[in-house]
Amino acid sequence: MLSAFITVCAGFIGDPFWVLFIGTFILALSNGVVEAVINPITSTLYSKQKTHYLNVLHAGWPGGLVLAGLLMITLGDTGWRWKVLLVLLPTAIYGIMLLREKFPVQERVAAGVPYTDMLKEFRRPLVIILMLIMFPLAITELGTDSWITALMENVLQDIHPGWILVYTSLIMFVLRFFAGPIVHYINPIGLLACSAAIACVGLIWLSVANVAVLSIFLAATLYGIGKSFAWATMIGVVAEQSPKGGALTLNTLTAVGMFAVGVLGTPVLGSIQDHTIDQELLQRDAELYAIVTSEPVLGILGSYRPLDRERVEILPEEQKKVVREVQGRSSQTALARVAIMPALMTLSFIALLIYFRLKGGYKPVELETKFDE
Repeated sequence: MLSAFITVCAGFIGDPFWVLFIGTFILALSNGVVEAVINPITSTLYSKQKTHYLNVLHAGWPGGLVLAGLLMITLGDTGWRWKVLLVLLPTAIYGIMLLREKFPVQERVAAGVPYTDMLKEFRRPLVIILMLIMFPLAITELGTDSWITALMENVLQDIHPGWILVYTSLIMFVLRFFAGPIVHYINPIGLLACSAAIACVGLIWLSVANVAVLSIFLAATLYGIGKSFAWATMIGVVAEQSPKGGALTLNTLTAVGMFAVGVLGTPVLGSIQDHTIDQELLQRDAELYAIVTSEPVLGILGSYRPLDRERVEILPEEQKKVVREVQGRSSQTALARVAIMPALMTLSFIALLIYFRLKGGYKPVELETKFDE
């Protein structure tokens, strides 16, 4: 609530940049607290079916994206401050619901596992490997989610690109309720391997799909199915294989994922797109390139000349069309590059499947509870 009030004050008090920075920083802290608490609680309450119920829990994420996406499309040009203030409604509802709740003792604590043993879990090769896999996993799901509307806006002609995000999120929302039965037959690692392979195919298809809406939505369907189980199932695997790590291993895993998205995923996607526009527009029309680009800047992937949006807006329609075509191809190039991430994940999970097969199969590690409260 504090974050929302501070954010909407930008432009009215102080330096707008710092007001926005402080407001969104507080929002990041609140999101972090929710993530830090909710995963350990769920794995404690449903210690016999961790992966299934963590998927059910995380159906709330795509469910929220569906609702928020529909609101953003419906509200259109409504002022951004009103959109930010919408967060107050669910915050108030959840706050009232939580007032009377009693939080359970975490599984590790109830089993009497000391703090030092929890720290020792980070020495285990399996835990380290899962942390490393979280980098491409998070970029595949959240990094692409945060960019997919912008990436596809130059490809889709007759439909709001936000529908892609709403559609893929709706697929995730529905499928996450069925993680339990799937895991029963192929185990969590098998589910992750299949999901990564499907997401890879979906992203590649999105990267080559033409402007036909049906083609794009079919590709988005595969991508939505592929990313549906990734995040929550990965948390479930860590919860099942490293219960002694308690909240610390779970929260470190999600922190690694968010770090990958914020520091690597989103900026790298933007840089790929910027560099592709720079190179393709220069090759397509050097004269137009000189008109619409600004002075060179240094990006993550090297130096490039960014588009000057004001110059693009005053171009004749024919030249605008050329710029839009180049932007569309650059968006799809970025998606093709991201497909490398789920490809790496697929290979990694296949290797883990072999590892568990050699050990006699995937089996959750269970702790013996020593006390209830």
